[in-house]
Amino acid sequence: MEGMYEKYLLSNKTEEELIAIQSADHTKLTAVAEVMGGQTTLISEILLASFEEELESVQHKRDIVTIVFALMAFIIGLTVGIFVLKRVREAENKFKNVLKLFPANLVLSSFLLKNFLVDTSEGALDSVKNDL
Repeated sequence: MEGMYEKYLLSNKTEEELIAIQSADHTKLTAVAEVMGGQTTLISEILLASFEEELESVQHKRDIVTIVFALMAFIIGLTVGIFVLKRVREAENKFKNVLKLFPANLVLSSFLLKNFLVDTSEGALDSVKNDL
């Protein structure tokens, strides 16, 4: 821009001279804009490629985290399930032991207790099943 002002001061300051000075600078600016346009296109392509690589990396990491989380949830669920089933079996065995303390007439007089014994006897009381 300073060069344009100096050219104007050195010129005869006519309108034609001013237009010639502006058009000369305009040509330079157009060339610079074209070069800069190419550079910005190149920079944007480089940034886009970099962004796509980073996106793929993040997606891969996300997949790994998802698999690890699902595996951990499965292991925790399995562990808790086994623990719960173990506790239920212990409670059932304790209940059977409590039933041993009651007299047989009292236990067999209750319809629900008879059903419980038949269901948990694993076939030992199948002969009594029809009498219920």
